[in-house]
Amino acid sequence: MITISKLIEYAADIKVLYVEDDKSIQEEIDDFLSRFFPVIDLADNGEDGLEQYKAGNYDIVISDINMPKMNGIEMVHAIKQINEEQKIIITSAYNEPQYLMDLIDSGVDKFVLKPFNNKKFLLVLYKLSEFIYNKKQNQLLQKRIDEKIAETQIISDMIEHGTILIDKGVVTQVNQQFLEIAGYKSLDSCQMEIKNLPSLFEIHKGYVDVNTNEEFTQLLESNDKEIHKVIIKRELEDKVYLIKHKKVSNEDKFIISFTDITDEEQLVNINTKTGLPNIYAATADLEHRLNKNSSFVIDIIRIENIDKMVKWYGRDIRNSIDENVADVFKTQKKEFDGHAVFVAYYGHNKFIMIRNENMYRLVEKTINQISLKTAVEEDKISEKNNILYKPVHLSIEVKAGANIDDVIKMVDEKFDKIIL
Repeated sequence: MITISKLIEYAADIKVLYVEDDKSIQEEIDDFLSRFFPVIDLADNGEDGLEQYKAGNYDIVISDINMPKMNGIEMVHAIKQINEEQKIIITSAYNEPQYLMDLIDSGVDKFVLKPFNNKKFLLVLYKLSEFIYNKKQNQLLQKRIDEKIAETQIISDMIEHGTILIDKGVVTQVNQQFLEIAGYKSLDSCQMEIKNLPSLFEIHKGYVDVNTNEEFTQLLESNDKEIHKVIIKRELEDKVYLIKHKKVSNEDKFIISFTDITDEEQLVNINTKTGLPNIYAATADLEHRLNKNSSFVIDIIRIENIDKMVKWYGRDIRNSIDENVADVFKTQKKEFDGHAVFVAYYGHNKFIMIRNENMYRLVEKTINQISLKTAVEEDKISEKNNILYKPVHLSIEVKAGANIDDVIKMVDEKFDKIIL
């Protein structure tokens, strides 16, 4: 239902440009429009009207057709080139069919005949004002929503954990921390490249192993009480993240956080005596390489003359040997990491290197450095106990497609065959 009060409410923030060369009609319509619209600017011809339009910011343009200097149709074409969404009402004393099609093609919203029928004119003004009012309200609402989203994003970026939103299987929002975790500069690049979030995850036993976003969220939802962890490689280094999630009620949306627990995880997979990865970490690396379905080599290393050293120095020398050999590996960690060589303490007097086939020279270099290590510190060495380490080394070729249990069994058997 059309009411004057509603029209006044809708028109409260609307600016009108009225272009009319007939002064009497201009004054009459200006007076009528002033009852509803707070701002009405007047022009006497199309040329002046266009100049005023360029200088102002009008919600509605009302114009006659036949005017000097520039007629209404020419002015409408020029205005639509500036703003094709501009709302325009054309007035004319005649029902001029030769102009109607041109005006319709130009995108004119309404055509009003003179003399004005106030009720009909009022209806046209009401509908246009209502449309403009609702559009502005929607724009204002969208602006507030965008501001809230921006505020939320700022808060999200201040959270220490990586956070993402998966909506119906699609990653729709991430915070800055997650971009850094995944190695992306922006959400757009992240969305374009990550069709499936699990493509970021390294495959290791005991960690999340799924193929799609849908499988990932289904796993989280179906095993809500379990601890879920993923491994993401960043600059040649494996990082371990604890996964926590929250499903948005009654929607297929999941908020998922990634908390870096690499240090804590390493404590579980690091031998405290030597500071090297332990047998569990070694097994995980073997599984990872087997899952890649590629061939590789395992080098197993022990110290041959350990029994003689125990005889000379006592049982405590065993720990010193393990620590000293481990020191050789740790001094080369950067080089090992750069060539994807994994080193682990497999147990007392047992060390392994897992590598690609072309890294044998690096193994030789390491064996030579271990050979230079003496059994005890220099100030304890005498003529009869200056015993050098004698590493015993054996290589095992592992073919693509091998079974992890068979590989572990083979490693254990080879260690047992090496001279103690």
